[in-house]
Amino acid sequence: MAKKQKKEESNEMARAFLKAMSYLADFEGKTIVIKAGGSPMKNEDERDTFASIAAHLRRIGINIVIAHGGGNYVTETLETRGIISEFVHGKRVTGDKEMEAICEVIGGTVNQNIAKSINKYGGHAVGLSGFSDDLIVARPCSESGTLGRVGEVEGINTPLLKLLLQNAIIPVIAPIGITKNSREILNINADDVASAVATALNAEKLIYVCDVPGVQDAKKDVISTLTKSEADSMIMNEEITSGMIPKMSSATLALEAGVHKVHFVGEDPSALLMELLTEGVGTLYVLD
Repeated sequence: MAKKQKKEESNEMARAFLKAMSYLADFEGKTIVIKAGGSPMKNEDERDTFASIAAHLRRIGINIVIAHGGGNYVTETLETRGIISEFVHGKRVTGDKEMEAICEVIGGTVNQNIAKSINKYGGHAVGLSGFSDDLIVARPCSESGTLGRVGEVEGINTPLLKLLLQNAIIPVIAPIGITKNSREILNINADDVASAVATALNAEKLIYVCDVPGVQDAKKDVISTLTKSEADSMIMNEEITSGMIPKMSSATLALEAGVHKVHFVGEDPSALLMELLTEGVGTLYVLD
């Protein structure tokens, strides 16, 4: 009886493994853009786990691009300098001192820590920001009068990203843009950067790693599939608020521009794997 049970367990494991591999095979040679937020930006152990997953996915032939935030570190840094952060609709009001901290923390420490972690696990990653060969050309956003040095993506240096991907390198992108003529450095919402990069690369999938397990309804249950009209209604009813609003906006732009699938998953690194190895977790976001 014990041998029979052990054999059944082994067969079940084999079937699960083969099914997982079949999901991964669908992504071979394709591009997945990951917007990294939540714990991977706060906790070193989870960042390492996230980095290990990214390195392994690249090793089996999936093109991985990471766009990241790190606003919590900026807020903490500003607090030590006696500056209180202010947000409007989930976007940071950015003056010169805030911009200095963003370049130092997000464009420096956070960006390089992610790249170093990926390299530690056998991947090949390079940290980039908008002024890395004009990777992200930006323009002042329409609300610049209120938000200050906050920008919108005007263009992506797609040939640079494609060259890196062709050489099995994982681009790790900080959301800092530069204007074309005046060469002013601007703070850009990381969700918008992820969306623009996914669009430029015609990505198979754009995954937002969030500090919640997906888009949640009023009862805090995760919505497995969400349409744009449903999301618009939830925003109007203030069921979707704060930082999730720019995520929904950037996700909509990505889908309208041809990105194949958009998902919102939780910050636990296992959620990212489950999204790729199974029929999916979190929230699949679709147009109507």
